[in-house]
Amino acid sequence: MNRRKGPDYAVAPRGYATPCWIWLGATNNKGYGVMTTGGETRLAHVVYYERANGLVPEGKELDHLCGVPLCIAPDHQEPVTHLENIRRGRKCKLTIELARVIRAEYIALGDTWGKQSILGRKYRLSPSTIYSVIHGKTWKEVA
Repeated sequence: MNRRKGPDYAVAPRGYATPCWIWLGATNNKGYGVMTTGGETRLAHVVYYERANGLVPEGKELDHLCGVPLCIAPDHQEPVTHLENIRRGRKCKLTIELARVIRAEYIALGDTWGKQSILGRKYRLSPSTIYSVIHGKTWKEVA
């Protein structure tokens, strides 16, 4: 708690299993809370996570499980790779389940001309994204 300004966060239900801790301080241009600690400006959710759990593992970043960028609750953060964080993001259209469906439908279309375009229109993805899924450039772990 900052003694001069009051509490750093407010507890509020936001649809996750437990209430979010909503940051009340400054934010960056991406909507994440920021704070100055030790003379350094840092993301507030990272500071709170590290206070509760220790350092974020090397090569990992925190994913907001609750989907609320202003949430700083340590139990709402999970260390994941950057790629996994992007895949889980709000703007990501492609899930592992959809990648499996696309690969199956691509095979089922057989010799149909323009399969990538057909699937791209159906799933609102670019033909190059469909190509990347089919040829293992993305979602390599999908069999």
